[in-house]
Amino acid sequence: MNSNPFTKIYYKILTSQRFSYIENEFAIKYEVGKIVGGHDTPARFGWGLFVFDTYQHAYSFYGLKGTIWEVQGYDEVSRLPINVGTWPTGTVMVRRIKLIKEIKRR
Repeated sequence: MNSNPFTKIYYKILTSQRFSYIENEFAIKYEVGKIVGGHDTPARFGWGLFVFDTYQHAYSFYGLKGTIWEVQGYDEVSRLPINVGTWPTGTVMVRRIKLIKEIKRR
């Protein structure tokens, strides 16, 4: 049971080396058990870290690429930034996350 009202369990898609799926200078390397926030530059414009609200939403988005991790999210952002297209179903933005465990395919 999560007793902290500012944290929640989410699901994050990462590469097999635990990097975020972004191919630019803002790629983040995650470590199990370590709380990580986004880079300062995107954060100044209101951007955080993208996660999914359920395993099913993450799985339906990621297909055969990457791995899905259960994460603890901190400081959920109430509104997603404006995007050219639409956000995948279940997308949530948080300020920081901590990797808990890799989820094996169900």
